[in-house]
Amino acid sequence: MWISATYNPVLDGDGNVSKVVKFANDITPQRTAFEQLSGSLMKLGNGDTSVRIDASIGDEFAAVRDSFNQTASQFEYILGGISTAGASVSVVSDTLRDQSATLAQRSEAQSASLTETRTAVA
Repeated sequence: MWISATYNPVLDGDGNVSKVVKFANDITPQRTAFEQLSGSLMKLGNGDTSVRIDASIGDEFAAVRDSFNQTASQFEYILGGISTAGASVSVVSDTLRDQSATLAQRSEAQSASLTETRTAVA
């Protein structure tokens, strides 16, 4: 349990402090929400795009939890798209490299054939 407390003076009729009263509030839900969000952000920052906040963190923080989870899902989707696009670029690049090598071989063969033809004609 986490509490937040304040100390408040109680004054007597002459304005002197006669006692001090401590008012405490249970801040466990806020602390739990902070720890869940902080830990999840650290994981997301370290590249774990599958991280979600599933723990119950109190009704007043449900909107923050839901926003984090939606953002993490969108981030995962975007990174997945980038990864797929990168793989496609790699495939196209490999194909172009192979076709360029084939074209170079054909050009060399054509050049050799033209050289032989020129020699035979001359």
